Amino acid sequence: MTHQVEELLAEDDTRPPPRRRRNPAPRILAVVIGLLVVYYVVIALSGTLHSTTGVEITGQQEMAGEDYLTLQMRTQDVSLTNRYIEATVLPVPHGEYVGDRAGEMSQNLRIEIVSGGQTTSVVTYPGESILDPTTVTLALDRGDTFYPWDRPFSNFQVSVQNDETGADVPFELTIENSARPWVLAATVGEPEVQDGVSVLPVTLDGNRDALSVTLVVFYLLAILLTTLMAVVTIGSAILKRQLEFANVIWLSATMLSFPALRSAMPGAPPIGTALDFVVLFPCICIVAAMLVWTGAHLLWRESRVLRARELDDGDEVEDG
Repeated sequence: MTHQVEELLAEDDTRPPPRRRRNPAPRILAVVIGLLVVYYVVIALSGTLHSTTGVEITGQQEMAGEDYLTLQMRTQDVSLTNRYIEATVLPVPHGEYVGDRAGEMSQNLRIEIVSGGQTTSVVTYPGESILDPTTVTLALDRGDTFYPWDRPFSNFQVSVQNDETGADVPFELTIENSARPWVLAATVGEPEVQDGVSVLPVTLDGNRDALSVTLVVFYLLAILLTTLMAVVTIGSAILKRQLEFANVIWLSATMLSFPALRSAMPGAPPIGTALDFVVLFPCICIVAAMLVWTGAHLLWRESRVLRARELDDGDEVEDG
């Protein structure tokens, strides 16, 4: 007996020690924290959370003298449906155009903006009055057919004159963007003389920011993956002959949720864009076709009892 115990102990000594698996939770937690840190750094450096973003202007010429205006334009809204850009304009005087008190203009000022081939905004500032931002409207030259990769732009001309003498007033243009989720860039051309008035041609070009495009892509993936799940689920149920009424309910809810999901996309335009024809309409048609086929199949299968039933008139009651 003692010999057998010694042999068992010897065998136990020759066996390799059990392998211990390391807990992956700390590594996973470290990776998640690292990704969050990188994300917060990118958000902080990109300026995504800033309410106002400066617009880069290409072709701007520096003012030669000290007597000029700085025309500060701040975009407030970009409407692709109605095709306009709403902005505010505030002139900041320099040199001889500065009034006696802070925030005043020494001369009468007339600002005229022409876009879309017609004068859209005329702003006048009386001399020796406090300057306040004034809302102007710019016409858009492109709509929203390529949502969410729209590239709206507006070509407009700006002129500043003395409202009394009609003389040109030298000015420089600065643009700030508060219209989310758009990223804007401006290009200034050479000044032109039209009807004796010096005008500055400006092109304002925009596109949606990366965050909005990413959210739209996630919504599209949700619609596509849900459609694929519906195809695989119904196809498997057909092969296994396990179609149930719950499949009809699930397909109905899926089909009705697609328009609501599409409307929840950031800045979603009315129905009819290229995105609808490429993704939304085909997915709705696929789910609707499966819904009709599943409903018809269940109706035919469940009505088999009624179709195969023989109706009897019953036994006749004989009079006694």
